[in-house]
Amino acid sequence: MTIDLLWQHLAQNPVLWLCLTLVAYQIGIWVYQKTLLSPFVIAVAILLGILFSTDTHYETFFAGAQFVHFLLGPATVALAVPLFDQRRRLAKLWAPLLIGVVVGCITGVVSTVLLGVLFDASVESIMSMAPKSVT
Repeated sequence: MTIDLLWQHLAQNPVLWLCLTLVAYQIGIWVYQKTLLSPFVIAVAILLGILFSTDTHYETFFAGAQFVHFLLGPATVALAVPLFDQRRRLAKLWAPLLIGVVVGCITGVVSTVLLGVLFDASVESIMSMAPKSVT
């Protein structure tokens, strides 16, 4: 059995992609502690490197990573509790928060459109991604 055949077999196992996602994030945490680079960006870079170098399709990866994706919903909702606890402080900081949100939204949309153009995405794809990038 060659390495390619072994990889093709392993790559179809969703547990592999879940484990690789968690390991990549742990590496990102370690790099963050040494350099202050975002652990999320590090993990994405590692996973993209693996996906591109092994010619693995995103759908194959997502079959394993969907558990992490599922947990993002409850994690996002859980952020509401500390935000609610800090509502008085946040109310006093409405102006910088508003500026940050507006600048972040604009940056998200513009960078999405520019990346779509750079990677020669279709107009339909760019127009569907642009509003989604606001979140």
